[in-house]
Amino acid sequence: MARILIADDDGDFVQQTRLALESAGHEVRACCNGKEAVALLASFPADLLILDMRMSYTLDGLDALRQIRMGAANGKTVVVVVSSLDGPIAEIQEQAAALGVAAWLRKPVAPADLLAHVAGPPSG
Repeated sequence: MARILIADDDGDFVQQTRLALESAGHEVRACCNGKEAVALLASFPADLLILDMRMSYTLDGLDALRQIRMGAANGKTVVVVVSSLDGPIAEIQEQAAALGVAAWLRKPVAPADLLAHVAGPPSG
């Protein structure tokens, strides 16, 4: 069982993903923006962060990821980006990769595909 944090402002995606992950035995928390993700990781040391890149509130995913990686306790959290960004995103993907993103998945993501990427985090 992994401890997983979902940071995404798409309520339907969060609900569907949470249900799939909890059904697979994972402990899941969710928030709707980057600022909340940074704060929540302080009290919920997640094995895995499922992070959207573009959220409609205070911090976008890339800025949140920078702050998360600056925190000593959060340097080991595996990060999987799940985003609907399109167009020329190579630069964003490169910056995310430099910050240790393990995978970049494009929305919509089938629960089975997401679970395949989640299988690797350490159990806690």
